[in-house]
Amino acid sequence: MKRITVKQFMLCLALVVSFLNAKAQVVSCYLPSDIAVDAGSTFTVDVRVDSFIDVGGLGISVNWDPTILLFKEASNGGLELNELSGFNEVKAESEGKLGFGWVASSAVTGITLPDSTVLFSISFDVIGAPQDTTSLRFTDDPIFSEFYTLEPAILPATFSGAFVNVTGTSNTYYNSAPEIISLYPPVPNPFYENTLIKIDLQKAAQTSIKIIDQTGRLLYEDQQFLSAGLQNIPISKEIFNQSGTYYCLLNANEFRVMQKLVFIDR
Repeated sequence: MKRITVKQFMLCLALVVSFLNAKAQVVSCYLPSDIAVDAGSTFTVDVRVDSFIDVGGLGISVNWDPTILLFKEASNGGLELNELSGFNEVKAESEGKLGFGWVASSAVTGITLPDSTVLFSISFDVIGAPQDTTSLRFTDDPIFSEFYTLEPAILPATFSGAFVNVTGTSNTYYNSAPEIISLYPPVPNPFYENTLIKIDLQKAAQTSIKIIDQTGRLLYEDQQFLSAGLQNIPISKEIFNQSGTYYCLLNANEFRVMQKLVFIDR
């Protein structure tokens, strides 16, 4: 019987260990488990991965309730993007569905990333009311959520989403001190003709006023420089195409406030 050398034994052992590690690899893709955010604020959530070893490509879809969270932007994290990679934002604002796809640039080796690497980040405006909740969940819409090798072969993977809880107690929502900026309830409200929104600024500021519907669709936007003091902003019924609840969002410098509008179509 032919004996094997120590070198041959060590090589076989390395191959066995490599095989077992490959069989044991389960990619973990996750979000923070629980997120508390103030109504009217803006926040960013990171999509992270563990056991990301020799991955040749991936697809990830994240869904949420667009009446509570309004998609703002998505940004790449630890992966080098190419012409076969990027975000699918077609449904992000209207339906609360974001897709991210990536394929390794090299056809020879996959990519390995350290545990807890941020794949990408998503920023939202919180348009829901206090005590509203929504999940940030991984789905197969608009693209399949999966990781695969260069062969390609699907890698085992787990996906862990998050619950978002909206906090706050007032009909006017701030992400900073209310003595800086105030957006008063419209008068009248509900309304069927025109209504008037009052803004109180403690100092002059460049402002952005947006009106969106319950799906997050933008109906109206106006940007202007407003002086300090009480300002009256008329809102025309021509903006609205049907009865329903809408939201007026005001940005002034880094501060943000929101009010609900109820339009009745007669």
